[in-house]
Amino acid sequence: MRGLAKGKLSETFVSAVSAGKWKSGQRYRTEEMKTSPLRLIRKQVVETEVGVKEKSTVRRSSRKARGARSGKATSGAGRFLFSGPEMWVINTAIVVSRVSSAVAPSCRSSAVISRNVMAKSKFEYVRDFEADDTCLAHCWVVVRLDGRNFHRFAEKHNFTKPNDSRALDLMTRCAQTVMTELEDIVMAYGQSDEYSFVFKRKSNWFRRRASKFMTNAASQFASSYVFYWKDYFKDQDLLYPPAFDGRVVVYPSNQTIKDYLSWRQADCHVNNLYNTVFWMLIQRSKLTPAQAQERLRGTLAADKNEILFSEYNINYNNEPPMFRKGTVLIWKKIKEIKSKEIKPPGETEGKQVEVTRIRTKPVALHCDIIGDTFWKEHPEILEDDS
Repeated sequence: MRGLAKGKLSETFVSAVSAGKWKSGQRYRTEEMKTSPLRLIRKQVVETEVGVKEKSTVRRSSRKARGARSGKATSGAGRFLFSGPEMWVINTAIVVSRVSSAVAPSCRSSAVISRNVMAKSKFEYVRDFEADDTCLAHCWVVVRLDGRNFHRFAEKHNFTKPNDSRALDLMTRCAQTVMTELEDIVMAYGQSDEYSFVFKRKSNWFRRRASKFMTNAASQFASSYVFYWKDYFKDQDLLYPPAFDGRVVVYPSNQTIKDYLSWRQADCHVNNLYNTVFWMLIQRSKLTPAQAQERLRGTLAADKNEILFSEYNINYNNEPPMFRKGTVLIWKKIKEIKSKEIKPPGETEGKQVEVTRIRTKPVALHCDIIGDTFWKEHPEILEDDS
């Protein structure tokens, strides 16, 4: 040991550990892994003092014999006498080796994580190409859905003209599902093949991203249309899947959102009046679609009402409100009465008891929203402009 410096001893230990020849607490079965760093050090000391250039074959001895030799070596009673500094190097080497064994797995996992982070950051620049579609803060967000090519869809599925109550009820059912499943919708308005959903001014749903508002509403509505189809068209199979396009518009004040909804209801009135007269001319007067269009060209609302009353004895004001005014969906508390079986203590048979529950659900109304009456009756819908 006298000819072996601390640096040499450290290199011997490091080379043994780095080569994978020793790990704490393991038995070594291969010929290349039969020695621990401590035995390698002792062997190096023997070869240095005796001057042996070739490595000698070390026979495996019993645990007792190894312990005896180790005791002699460390106590100075045997052949190998280690000084204080040399013992310090040996003990330090053993401690470092054990720490390395414990830390190595976590180091490897950290290296893997670092490589993954680097690989992710390498391609993450593509997010810079995404457009910012955040809706303006403190504004009403409106998502309007329209049936895509629903003229053909109505013909293929034999919708009743000019209005099919089954189709309108199905649209309302889908809109109620959207209001229930999505967040922050305060009301909705629908007519024909369209529906508008009004989100809260202070909504922060999906960080007010327009794409999220539109895609969630459209996908939920379309899937609900297919899901509930058989509840309303029992004798008509769904021949192909319907599709709905969507748009997002923001309105900065209570007056602008009221004007938007008034515009949609006025559109409902104009379209329904025209369609009612148009289909009366085709169904009762046996005109062709082209002839009916020519007959109605340039006519005003008063002219159409006159045709309906004078030729078909129809008072347009007596038509169902759902056809004339569309459908308004607002949240209302509904009292539900359900029967529930309760088994009193000590009795073998239960009793049917009526249980009353109050739930908040989207309710359909067919009323005028152009005037102020509706908004005065439901002040909870609009938030303060301030």
